[in-house]
Amino acid sequence: MTISGRGASISLRHLRALAAVCATGSFTSAGARLRRSVSAVSRSVALLEAYFGHSLLDRGAARVVPTTEGAAVARRCATIRAELRHCRPQITRYPGARVSGSSALFGMLIDSIHLHALVAVRDFRSVQRAANALGVSQAAVSYSLRVLETDAGAALFIRLPTGMTPTPTGENVAMTARRVLAEMSRMLDDVRSARGPSSGQVQIGALAYSRSAVLPQAIGRMLERHPEISIRTVEGHIDQLIAALHGGDLDALLCALPEKSHLDGILVEPFVRDRLGLFVRRGHPLVRRGRIRPEEMLAHEFILPPAGTMTRNLLERYFLAQGLPVPQGRVETSSDALVRALLTSSDLIAFRTLRQFGNDPAGAVVPLDITVPLPERDICVLRRSGAHPTAALDRFLDLVRECARS
Repeated sequence: MTISGRGASISLRHLRALAAVCATGSFTSAGARLRRSVSAVSRSVALLEAYFGHSLLDRGAARVVPTTEGAAVARRCATIRAELRHCRPQITRYPGARVSGSSALFGMLIDSIHLHALVAVRDFRSVQRAANALGVSQAAVSYSLRVLETDAGAALFIRLPTGMTPTPTGENVAMTARRVLAEMSRMLDDVRSARGPSSGQVQIGALAYSRSAVLPQAIGRMLERHPEISIRTVEGHIDQLIAALHGGDLDALLCALPEKSHLDGILVEPFVRDRLGLFVRRGHPLVRRGRIRPEEMLAHEFILPPAGTMTRNLLERYFLAQGLPVPQGRVETSSDALVRALLTSSDLIAFRTLRQFGNDPAGAVVPLDITVPLPERDICVLRRSGAHPTAALDRFLDLVRECARS
């Protein structure tokens, strides 16, 4: 067994043995199905039980059945098998790819260190940097790549003087490897939560709205009510966060509803309607005019949301819908603290959510009174289709919904 990444990784071979026992109800039948000896199957299960610190099987006289913890692990095993089953026909579409009939990867016989090596090389574009990150030799990483390339029957990377570039086959297998490792890492959380309080780490992608309007409250309540759960937030561009969600590196993403092009394979749950406003300092010249028309704002510069973000797109569409040019500005940022500081010391205008800026305790920043209503948007929880949430994620999302209603 190896320890790496967010949690511990365990042998796919051992998981395969456990899944077979759960499916057949017998060590003997599982051994026959896997063409392994009964003692080998028993040893695999014993290693898993020692690792998890719980009995995974109830060894009754008539039939072996999974315990509550064993059922949780078996459910993750089924997801892993489904990921591998989905990947295999995909990579055979690429020219030259010939998946071996005795493939260790697709037969769940491979050591997880090979999957960690593949993902690390894909991320770092270098065998040396991947080896350094994993704490193994370059030779070990190169060997892992050879094993996987033999399985896929095709090159996974193009070796260039500037680094390693994944082939289409390599990208596909690396994504599957990332998802498999994510499922393996969540098994320990499942086992620990099976009979006791929800525990484990929740990894949440967070864009500007959720970082200031929802997450602080939700995390505060979680720390009070669920002391066994920890939270890690990840910030970034929507494209990066969606990719991390697909790869299993994020459990969920809290954001405004993205464009449809981002939502393939994604479950969407709207949980609050967000109203937007255009904000200025209290002494801004536009405040003294009362209700203003959109074109009157264009004489002033804006603090713009970063280019390509959903908030920036909403702002530009609002002005274009009025037949006006898009606002201009020399500052682009998603930092609430920076926006607030700039507003109070200048005549700039910022496009922000009313939940974030509508209740300024000092009264230094106020929303403009505009003749044409600003757009609203849905704030959503995004999760990957087919991914089974941990108990910790369920508890945390319950608190997110609770905070959004308050």
